[in-house]
Amino acid sequence: MTTTTIALDTARPTVQAGARGVAFDERETVPAWMRAIGALLILAGALLTAAIVAWPRSAPEVSLLLPALAAVVCGVVLVTARTGLTVHADAVVVHIRPFPSRRIALDRIVTARVADSAGLGAPHLGPWGPGSHRVLMLSDGAGLHLFDDRGRSVFVRVAHPEDAIRALIHASGE
Repeated sequence: MTTTTIALDTARPTVQAGARGVAFDERETVPAWMRAIGALLILAGALLTAAIVAWPRSAPEVSLLLPALAAVVCGVVLVTARTGLTVHADAVVVHIRPFPSRRIALDRIVTARVADSAGLGAPHLGPWGPGSHRVLMLSDGAGLHLFDDRGRSVFVRVAHPEDAIRALIHASGE
C-alpha cells in the first residue's frame, strides 16, 4: 500500500465543512469474535461472582472476587468497544468507546497521512507524553495517521482514509 502524506497549512482560516461543521464521521465496531469473547468473560465473571457471594464467608474463594469482577469489566469493554474519527471545521475528534474521546484542534495538526496498520509495529497505549504514539484500531487495515505540533501521533483505523484526508484538506481551507 502506498502512503499519502499531506502537510496542513493551519495558518489559514477554517472553512465551514458541511452540515453542523462535520465534514467526515466514521466509526468501526468490534469484530464478532471479540464480542463473543467479551460475552463469555461477562458470563464467566458473573457466575464466579455469584458462586463466591453464595459461599459461606469463611471460604478462601473470596480472594477470587477481584478477578471475577475484572473479567466482567474486561468483557463489557470488549462488547462495547468502538473506534472512530470525526472531522469538524475546527477540530478532529478521535473516539475509542467506552473511554473518553480525544479532541485535537485543527491548528495543532501538522501532518496527516494514509497509512496501513501493518507498518506501525506494536501499539503503545501509554500516557500522552512528549513523543507518545497511540494506535486506535480494532482490526487491521488502512487508516489515518495524525501528527501534532507537540510531537504526539495517533493512528485511527477507518474504512475510507482518503475521504478523511479530503475532509481535513477542506476543513483547513487548502
